[in-house]
Amino acid sequence: MLADVLRFIPVPDKIVVEMVSRLCSGNRDDTLLYERVGEAFSAIRKTADVKSIRRWFMRNVWTLSHYDWTTGLVSLNIPILLINSDNDMVNSVNAMGLIERQLLDCRGYRIVEGGRHFFQYTRSERVIEHMEEFYREIS
Repeated sequence: MLADVLRFIPVPDKIVVEMVSRLCSGNRDDTLLYERVGEAFSAIRKTADVKSIRRWFMRNVWTLSHYDWTTGLVSLNIPILLINSDNDMVNSVNAMGLIERQLLDCRGYRIVEGGRHFFQYTRSERVIEHMEEFYREIS
């Protein structure tokens, strides 16, 4: 949604970083995740070809949010485990469910409570448990 809006509203890079950081950290600016997202954008800004965070975000995130991720899924024939957060605002539970149904050898779709889009970091213990179960199953 943010990528769609930024196409029409010219905002400075600082505001874009603030908006994305807050979105990813559950609208809180006192978390480690908030700081890490800000640091990631600072690193992107230092890349030689990036002149504007807003433009980079629009080109990369907007393109990805409108990409058909189901393309080629039926050709994957390896065991796959999908893991997602119940409150991920980028990859919704329903969207991932559609992907699960198209995978030939999907061994399950695990939903982790909380954590938003970066749940693999904020809920890493639960993610590791799911992965270990998956590896035991395919061994």
